[in-house]
Amino acid sequence: MTVKIMLENQVKSVAGRMRAWRVHAYGGLAELRLDNTRVPALRSTDDVLVKVHAASLNPLDVAMLGGYGARVLNALRRAESAAGAAELGELPLVPGRDFCGRVLRAGPAARLRVGERVWGVLPPHRPGALADYVLVKDRWAGRAPQALDEWQAGGALYAALTACSALRAAGVRAGGAGAAAGSEKR
Repeated sequence: MTVKIMLENQVKSVAGRMRAWRVHAYGGLAELRLDNTRVPALRSTDDVLVKVHAASLNPLDVAMLGGYGARVLNALRRAESAAGAAELGELPLVPGRDFCGRVLRAGPAARLRVGERVWGVLPPHRPGALADYVLVKDRWAGRAPQALDEWQAGGALYAALTACSALRAAGVRAGGAGAAAGSEKR
């Protein structure tokens, strides 16, 4: 079950500062600390800065706090940095792969606009959403459905991705139960 954490929305960014849940050394949840850090700056024309209203802590996040996938994730960070993106460090690590919030800033190539209510996901090698603000690529976020409140939207996407992955692993295809039984179109 996904544990949802909602950050206080009343804290204002002072001189480009924000709060973020981070670990500075692997060791699990016991290492998690609420720190003051810099608000991330837009670095690309398709970047979006989101004021986080709700985010979730998933099993993947908990595993990552213990060091799960560190070598692979560091290789992804290095590859992204070599491709011209900003340098991504291993630690401190900010967990939280999915979120709901409002766009605070948007690059000129972003389709999302300031003030829009959005939800999204972050790849595991990127800083997470358990913070006052999160920097995402425009393609990693979209307009949040009105049918879901912030709590629901803030924890829905990784749960849905996990369910989809389980269904695919079980052989269920798009199109319903009949597709799982092997009734492919000929």
